[in-house]
Amino acid sequence: MSEPHAPTWKAKWGFLLTPPRPARLFSLRTTATALAAFLAAFAMGLPSPHWAAMTVWVLAPHPPRFVVAFDKALPSP
Repeated sequence: MSEPHAPTWKAKWGFLLTPPRPARLFSLRTTATALAAFLAAFAMGLPSPHWAAMTVWVLAPHPPRFVVAFDKALPSP
């Protein structure tokens, strides 16, 4: 009797090498937006422009209604 073949690395983890199209588009769009935010903050002479890009990466996975709801939850000055 022969033993069944174990799945190959590519069969088991190949999805990491070729993510679906929506995931690739989300990644490209978020990277471009983070780069634009970083460059805008750098051009304005902010002391830590990397936080502008970090804000994009933190808020990107959330749906727009979450971001708006969070903004409305903050007290007005």
